[in-house]
Amino acid sequence: MAGATSAAGANEGGLEQRGLEGRRLSTRGGAFFSPSLACGTLVLGLLGGGCRPHVSVCDSDCDEALVPAVAGNGGGAGDADAALAGTTSDGPAGGAAGAAGAAAAECADDRDCDDGSFCNGAEQCRAGACVPGPELTCDGGTTCVEESGGAACVYADPSPWLVLLSNRQLVGLPTAELGKRALITLGDYPSNDLFVGFNEVRFSPDGRHALIDYLVPDFGQQVLELSFDEGVPKPVRPVKDLPNWGLYGVPAFSPDGARALVFEDGSGGYLLDLTGVTAVAASLSVPSFAGQEITFCQMQDQWVKAWSPSSLHSLASGELRSTPLDGDVVEVSPDRQRVWLRGEHARLVSCADGIEQGPSGLPDAGGTWSPDSRWLLASLDDGSGKLFSVTGLEATEVWSNAAVERSSWSADGRALLLRLVGETGPTFVYLDLTGDVPVEHALELPPDASVDRCSASGCLVFAPRLAEDGVDLLWQPFLPDAAASVLATQLSSESALAWADFAQNRLVLKRVNAHGGQLTLTDFEASPERGVFDWPGGSLDVTPASDGSGLLLEFNDDGGFYNFWLALPTPGAGSDAQAVNLDVPAYRGVFQPWPRQTP
Repeated sequence: MAGATSAAGANEGGLEQRGLEGRRLSTRGGAFFSPSLACGTLVLGLLGGGCRPHVSVCDSDCDEALVPAVAGNGGGAGDADAALAGTTSDGPAGGAAGAAGAAAAECADDRDCDDGSFCNGAEQCRAGACVPGPELTCDGGTTCVEESGGAACVYADPSPWLVLLSNRQLVGLPTAELGKRALITLGDYPSNDLFVGFNEVRFSPDGRHALIDYLVPDFGQQVLELSFDEGVPKPVRPVKDLPNWGLYGVPAFSPDGARALVFEDGSGGYLLDLTGVTAVAASLSVPSFAGQEITFCQMQDQWVKAWSPSSLHSLASGELRSTPLDGDVVEVSPDRQRVWLRGEHARLVSCADGIEQGPSGLPDAGGTWSPDSRWLLASLDDGSGKLFSVTGLEATEVWSNAAVERSSWSADGRALLLRLVGETGPTFVYLDLTGDVPVEHALELPPDASVDRCSASGCLVFAPRLAEDGVDLLWQPFLPDAAASVLATQLSSESALAWADFAQNRLVLKRVNAHGGQLTLTDFEASPERGVFDWPGGSLDVTPASDGSGLLLEFNDDGGFYNFWLALPTPGAGSDAQAVNLDVPAYRGVFQPWPRQTP
């Protein structure tokens, strides 16, 4: 990793001095917008109607001949008021000069000078003449946009924010700006207490709000918030009307990001309205329970409590109603319309009202929904598996096997890869779910292979090398009679697939060795692997940006935290990955969901 550079300057005593000099590290120095200040505004007052507004006398376009001369001093600034007001009626010009001066006045008040633009500042009326105001100053890489519906200063190239947490600070920057300028401080809460500070950031699904868990003295918590638009967010602030000390669970968000549920052990539940710039909290008459037990329905004011006991809650006209559910919740469907219940009368229930119920035909078992909410895979206690087709609230069994050990859905729910254990040993099959009835296809994968993840068109599979150390990474497409292809070989037992970009068919692999490790970039066409980041001994965590533009690399060496942004090249652009040292000892980073939903 040769030539590591910093987004905020040299990293004194940082990774460069620890042998992290790896390659392809570059950045550009920070550059900030400076205010554009008008000059000569006082002299502009002399121009009357002769020099048009917003033209400074410092500009070459303003002809000096347009400045009226003042009798007795050649038009000097000392007689500016007399020049603007005209001479008295007793002077040689008499009242005619005064009348001419009044007629030449450009404005009576500031409203006469407003040119309809806010980027160039607020124009003012001074002694009958319009003078410009200071131009709007934009910071953090933003520019002023007249047509902006929200913030005046916005980012020209929208991209997801990266928010980094250290114990005392919350900093961040949109990914398109990383490496170009210093990170922006979003929250700064100094403290000498080891157990006080920023702990976790959780974004709403639409990316417009972030709820921050902040640890306060005496081992309590406080909920803070950030709101995001097209510009720089306002600094972090406490959520109004929530206890400033409590024991809070994980917040649950509605699918559209308009609502969030927060539970505090002592005072119960709170519903947060996130439709505005700041969160509005309302106390609910429900006891406290962990946020991970809560799932919102498709409607933003309805949610399901999973168990002990399970129930459906609905907030209508400000009144909270609770409906008991006859059974424990297995899973709410991805489309948030149905609840899968297990128990003596296992069935599907409407997530809208909890009253409309399907027939009692499902086994009392756990399982998973397909991503498109068309199928249920039930895993029975005896090891068998059953697949159900779902129409409305009715589930029909369409496939079964006596021993389903593992399963992996395709990203679109149109295929299901299964590892089956039979009398002759493990085998792999995939079910084609594009029609109404599943079609089973055998796969020629090694028996000891393990599925890592699946896209809409296939799965990435790790296969141990026979009689050798290490594993190979395979690509198994969802096509009848299609053999798996090898994408990478000789991965060590400690190596891993760091990231897979199925949209652009490329992979980032983490290869660990005795001296540290290396990240490599390759694609599904098996182009040669090329190293993009090296690190010495220590651990490296990789978090992909939500738009696929790069990776956050979090390096931990004996308790020291170092963070890098690895910008990945656009396929076909001919450029290579660029790594930038962010110069922040953050222990966690979170990317804003992207693309953000339009409000």
